[in-house]
Amino acid sequence: MHLRKLRKYILETFHGKNNGNYIIDILSGTDKVRMIVEGDTDIGKVIEEWNRHLREYRSKTSRILLYG
Repeated sequence: MHLRKLRKYILETFHGKNNGNYIIDILSGTDKVRMIVEGDTDIGKVIEEWNRHLREYRSKTSRILLYG
């Protein structure tokens, strides 16, 4: 699944109310996507979901950067 489509899916699945934001940068190979997650969203589940999907890419350069 393309990173941008995956970002949309994860945002819709783990949507929360707006109480501040987290910023997540997802890097896989040369592809990069930035995701802004609302504060009361379960950030652990969001990152877990990204990790699960990034394993499918099998890229040794996949990284997730979280800013609070």
